[in-house]
Amino acid sequence: MRISWLYVSLTMVLATVLPVDGQGITWSRPLEADPFAPFVRPVEGGGTVSLAELQNPLKGKALEMLLTAEKHLRSGETDRGMEMLRTAVANPQAAPTALGLLGTEHLRQGLNDTALVELEQSVHLMPGNAITQSNLAYALFLKGRDEEGVVHARKALQLDPGGLKSRYVLGKLLLRLGRLEEAKFHLRIAATDIISAGVLLKKLEQ
Repeated sequence: MRISWLYVSLTMVLATVLPVDGQGITWSRPLEADPFAPFVRPVEGGGTVSLAELQNPLKGKALEMLLTAEKHLRSGETDRGMEMLRTAVANPQAAPTALGLLGTEHLRQGLNDTALVELEQSVHLMPGNAITQSNLAYALFLKGRDEEGVVHARKALQLDPGGLKSRYVLGKLLLRLGRLEEAKFHLRIAATDIISAGVLLKKLEQ
């Protein structure tokens, strides 16, 4: 089913990967120092969406709250941005994305337990979002829950086979589980655009 604009998506959380540039939003932190890609404003044009997205369209007040919150986060007004996201969680339309953004920011702050709860809630509400699945996979990696992380990383790749950051985190999860050859397969693909994946792969092949 095609609609007139693409819905908002989150980007994968990876501690060693550069972010993707945003649309009209600048970071207060250097790109090399901050791995998290910005919130993406929906753009005009056709796009295919999942049933979950159709049931939870981001528009009007919900979309405005999320965009404003993300703008505060990117400009360094972290407290204002986080407070707006917490408010947005009460809005059924905004809640799945708001929880994902809260989880991402809490990972930045090293609050991994809080981030994990928020990302699990986001995935529960928005299971068809590949990037949210990837975020959760990485959070599980940080907690040492590798088997669970693999499940969500694989789900992310089912939803978006081109997700190189998902490949990278899957490779790291598999490596820690001792599945060396499978880990190298995914790291090799991720290394086409992710420097850290290439560095890790080189060490493994020495």
